[in-house]
Amino acid sequence: MDKELIREVANAVFMQELLTNWHIYALMACMWLIFKFLDALVGPYVTRRAEALATKVDFENAMLQITATTKATEAIRIQITKTDWLDKEWRTIRRVKLEELLISANRMRDYITNLRIDNKVDIASDSSDTLTTLCALYFPELRPEVVDLFETHKEFSTFHLDCQKLWLEAISAGNQEAVDTVLTTCKTGSQNYYGIFLHRYYALEQAASSLMQRIAHQENKREQDPPIIA
Repeated sequence: MDKELIREVANAVFMQELLTNWHIYALMACMWLIFKFLDALVGPYVTRRAEALATKVDFENAMLQITATTKATEAIRIQITKTDWLDKEWRTIRRVKLEELLISANRMRDYITNLRIDNKVDIASDSSDTLTTLCALYFPELRPEVVDLFETHKEFSTFHLDCQKLWLEAISAGNQEAVDTVLTTCKTGSQNYYGIFLHRYYALEQAASSLMQRIAHQENKREQDPPIIA
């Protein structure tokens, strides 16, 4: 028998058997109902689980953002507190050092007041270097007054040493006229330098007093209007 004919006969028999066997359709219907039941039962559960998982992820992300924000806020608060503390300490140090600066200026005034042509100059009592050091480290705004006072002090000291040298030379030579001339010149020059020194000393004192008032005003303003920390 021809192979094609045999195949057609077999297919026909199979299809006829399939159409007449209702069990297959019943089984398919049952499977469809089971799938629909499972879909109706499991579908909402899967949806709720997905929503819960999404909510959990959103919550965790929100918590991470809140934690990061809290850490950033705390870091800012600490930095502001540290800055406020450093600012307060700096003002305190400046007040103390400003007093030291004026004390140094007072010692310079006493130093040149006690200069005598017949006395040896006590270099150790000179505090001019302390004055310039304090100015450079803590009070650049007082530099003009400090420089003026320092230069006058230096010129006065140099003038005094020159007079003292000439006076000793005149005494050694036994020339009384030269001695008297040196004394007169030294007295006149010392009075001039002393007047300039006092003028510049009072200028520094006034500038230092104004600076102290500004420091105190800044401190009072800081205490009355403290920084707001969130």
